[in-house]
Amino acid sequence: MTDSHDDDAAADRPDPVLVRPYIGPVPDQPARGPGDAPTVVVPVIVDEPPPDLAPPRRLRRGRGLALRLLALVAGVAVALAVAGWLIFAPPEDNTQPGAVLPHFKATLPADPTDPASARASASHSPSPSASASSPSASASASAPVSASAATPSTGATATLAPPPASDRTGSVQAASGRCLALGGLLGLDGSPVQVTGCANLAVQRFTLASDGTLRVSGRCAQATGDGTVHIQQCGDAAAAQWRSGPASSLVNPSTGQCLTDPGQAGATTRVTSCTGGSDQSWALP
Repeated sequence: MTDSHDDDAAADRPDPVLVRPYIGPVPDQPARGPGDAPTVVVPVIVDEPPPDLAPPRRLRRGRGLALRLLALVAGVAVALAVAGWLIFAPPEDNTQPGAVLPHFKATLPADPTDPASARASASHSPSPSASASSPSASASASAPVSASAATPSTGATATLAPPPASDRTGSVQAASGRCLALGGLLGLDGSPVQVTGCANLAVQRFTLASDGTLRVSGRCAQATGDGTVHIQQCGDAAAAQWRSGPASSLVNPSTGQCLTDPGQAGATTRVTSCTGGSDQSWALP
C-alpha cells in the first residue's frame, strides 16, 4: 500500500528542471535542437595601439636638416680659422737680433826711433811756404766750418722725404714681388706685419697718412724693441713714424733703420740697418 502511494506521488511530481545560465539568442545562427544550448560568439577585442607621441615626420625632417646645416657651418668656420692661422700666423723666430758694433781705427803715436815714422812726420810738417801764406789764406783757414761739415750725416735720415700732403692708400710691394699684409686672425693690437703674395686683399691695403704713419685696418705699424714690426693703436709714438728714403726705402726715423723684406711669405717684417739693397726697396702707393 505504501509503495503504490509513493509511485503515485512520484508520478504527480513534475520533472526536475536543469537550470542553466541564460544565454541570449545569437543572431545569424541556425536553430538548434531542444537539448542544445545556444552558443554565444563573443567579439574579439583588439587593443588599439597607443597614440603616436613622436613629432610629425615633416617636423623631424626639418630638425635633422637644421642640425646638419649647423654642423656644416661649424665645420666650415673651423676650417677657415685653421687655414687663416696657417697662412697668416708668424713663423717661430728663435734668432736673436744682432748688435751692430762700432768700428774704431786705432792711431798709435809715431815712434821717433823708427826712420819710417820720422819720414811720415816730416812729410806732415808744415813747409816754410805754408807758414808764410798770404793773409787771405789765413783768413780762409780761420773761417768757421759750415754746419753741414760740422754735423756728421746719420745715414738715410739725412735725405728723408716729408710725409705726403694727403693720405695715399694701396699695396706696398717689395722688390721680390711680395706685398705687405696684416697677419694674425683677428688683426688686434700686436698682430705682425708680414709679407705675402699680392692678391689685392683688404689686409694688404696700407695707407701712408699725412701724419707720417703707416696704417692698416685702422691701426698703425710700429717698430718694436726686437726689430719686428707690429700694429698698435695709432697715437703719437715715434716708432710709428715712417718716411720714404733713398733707393725706394721706407725708413723708421726713431730707429734710423729701414723696413726689410724677410724673404719668405708669411714671415714678419723687420727694421734693419739701411744698406740700399733690394730687400729694402718698396713700391709705395
